[in-house]
Amino acid sequence: MDTAAIALLAVAFGAFAVYLVVKRQWWQASGAFALGTALLLMLATAGNHSRPEHDIVLAISAPLMVYFLAIAAVLARARRRPR
Repeated sequence: MDTAAIALLAVAFGAFAVYLVVKRQWWQASGAFALGTALLLMLATAGNHSRPEHDIVLAISAPLMVYFLAIAAVLARARRRPR
């Protein structure tokens, strides 16, 4: 993936996260930011790299993905609860 496409994707994720912050949807915004950061990190570092570099990318992106999934689960559970 070329640099322009990655930059465009970064702007799209950033704009979506800012939109959610403006709407005061803090948890959704942090989840979107975590997902966008993890995906962009993996896309930006994709390719033939050394094993330590791959391990660092995995060590950073895996917790971000887990955070996103946890936020999605909490929000789904909150929506099912009667108010």
